[in-house]
Amino acid sequence: LVPDADAWIFTSRDREEELAAFARRLKAERRAGRLTADQRVALVVRRPLPYLYLARDVLGRAGIPYETRDTLPLAAEPFAAAIDVLFEWVTSGFTRAATLAVLRSPHFRFLDGEAPLDGRAVVALDRALAEARYLGDPDRLAALVETWSALPERRRHEHARLALPAARAAAAAAACLKPLATPRSVGDHVATLMAFLEHYLRPLADDDPLHSREARVRSAVVGACQSLAAAYAAFDAEEALDVTVVAAAVRRWLGAQTFAPPTGQGGVQIVDPATAPYG
Repeated sequence: LVPDADAWIFTSRDREEELAAFARRLKAERRAGRLTADQRVALVVRRPLPYLYLARDVLGRAGIPYETRDTLPLAAEPFAAAIDVLFEWVTSGFTRAATLAVLRSPHFRFLDGEAPLDGRAVVALDRALAEARYLGDPDRLAALVETWSALPERRRHEHARLALPAARAAAAAAACLKPLATPRSVGDHVATLMAFLEHYLRPLADDDPLHSREARVRSAVVGACQSLAAAYAAFDAEEALDVTVVAAAVRRWLGAQTFAPPTGQGGVQIVDPATAPYG
């Protein structure tokens, strides 16, 4: 809503619209010659979030460079959620839904031989596991793979035949994470998790515009997990903990970490009211 001439406050429906209005106003000022490109401009916000998230899309689409000194929660990065997906897979007992969530995660790469796993195989695995009344357990999953592989091609059910590549990949990945289901030290749990990530993480493409950010996030998450393991090793080296306790500790640890995304040099400064008076 546009206020009258005596009003001091402009009201937007949401923060994204607020940023879009700021971008339009900035461009209008520059077109009118009242603001040159070399003049300093600040967007003053009461709290950095969620403006820091929205600025990447709204100001990026408007072609307006910006800079910020604030850091973002590491736990809010997509790769941190991928760690949660793995913990959920283990704590759920390797259920069908959790298995499919891992196979469909864009952060991991599963192969059928040397070729990437086909999405149709994952869909077929969903149906085949439902027909087999699979409720969980990596040993049961491995047994299904053996059963389907032993059947002659003509005797395999259609879903089982199409699902076999995805079933083999899921069984191998589940076997890699199976040690997490046994109470062990935090160091052992983290070592198992790191081994899985080293084997199954999707390589980053050099031409990916998010390559730098994603690589830094991965390094920060892995470093946080290793720091947590080192902290436990210093004080509770021999204590065997269940994976649910370790998962909760990792979530809390990541929630306490921050991440500074690269925002380039120059452009609009996004600052809070305490910083703005000091330029």
